[in-house]
Amino acid sequence: MMHDFDELRVPEGADPDWRHHMTEIWVQRALEYQDHGIDLLLTGQSPLREVLAVCLVDVGDEVRRARLAERDPVRWDAPAVDAFLSWASWHRKHALDPLSPARRHHRQQLARDGLAPPDQVAHR
Repeated sequence: MMHDFDELRVPEGADPDWRHHMTEIWVQRALEYQDHGIDLLLTGQSPLREVLAVCLVDVGDEVRRARLAERDPVRWDAPAVDAFLSWASWHRKHALDPLSPARRHHRQQLARDGLAPPDQVAHR
């Protein structure tokens, strides 16, 4: 079964709390599928650290650029495609090393959102 994270509609002003809630909904749906022997491929843009287990399925930027142009050339103008490719690059780097000092701000977000295990949260 294949689904896109955003197919359930993204509300105006969606924030990290909304994304976390939707991630939980998709995890529950994946578990239901698993109970019935169905595999789930979920596409989306949520940071990998926000889900239990993931596999990054990726394509090269030129392939992605071509697919977006075919999908909807009005919505995917050059600045929108460039932003999307930047997000894809972030995911590639994050998948390789989610705790890299170069991405230290992601760890801070993790702690701020209350997602880090208690033993990984520093207190002043």
